[in-house]
Amino acid sequence: HMLFKKTKLHNKDELVEIREKIIPSLNAFTSIDFMLLDFIRTNKLFSKAMELAAEMLTKNELDEKYIETEKGVIKEEYFINKDKSKDDLNYQHGFILKGENKVLIENSLGTPEDIDGITKEKLEEFKSKFYCLNNLIMFYVGNLSQTKVKRALKKFFFPNLEQLPNFERQVYKSEITKAPSMQVCENKNNSITIRLSFKFDMLYHDFIKDYNHRFLTKYFNRNKNMLYNVLRSKGLTYSTGTKTVSYENASLFNINIKTSKENIENVL
Repeated sequence: HMLFKKTKLHNKDELVEIREKIIPSLNAFTSIDFMLLDFIRTNKLFSKAMELAAEMLTKNELDEKYIETEKGVIKEEYFINKDKSKDDLNYQHGFILKGENKVLIENSLGTPEDIDGITKEKLEEFKSKFYCLNNLIMFYVGNLSQTKVKRALKKFFFPNLEQLPNFERQVYKSEITKAPSMQVCENKNNSITIRLSFKFDMLYHDFIKDYNHRFLTKYFNRNKNMLYNVLRSKGLTYSTGTKTVSYENASLFNINIKTSKENIENVL
């Protein structure tokens, strides 16, 4: 929260104005063991976006006034999530199905007592230990040259480093020959995941340009809660989800449904 409040170069209002001009998509979230800052930006403004991200991460300045304000915001978030975890079946089982039943959202936020105990000194100590460039991992996706990314990293994040380490390049599997229309997998806690797959015999670049496919996958994604609500109202599912996976020669649209062994037939 404090990354967005103030830096050594800009106050809160100036930061908001710059963000809106350069990277309105800039967002951040904190997990139990990492903090992620992410944004989407065109090639044209990539360097400016990297400059702002570097400023927020390396030139952040803590202000007592904002610390006290954000304590209230985070406590409110804690209570909202705690209430949600009691009432929302999907929320409760989401962690269990991922094998994370001992890690709840409240743990990463801290208790209200933990939040009240936060001081500027504690935050400074924590920030210098963990929010440092030695712990930085950067990944990017899209039509960006590695040279351009390295140049921005060196200029804004590591100006004193003679040479940056090599980047690892990861790509989708080059081809997929056939996709089963349905898979049934047993999870660790004896629940079942049913995966329904639709294969589009299109090249990856054609797929992302094709408006009909993009519209349909977005439609299913936006309406996945309808499927979840219907199945949940009948007591047949813990959670549902959709995902598009693209390969060079084809694309898959998957619908995942979590259920129990005895409900497989009814779900289908």
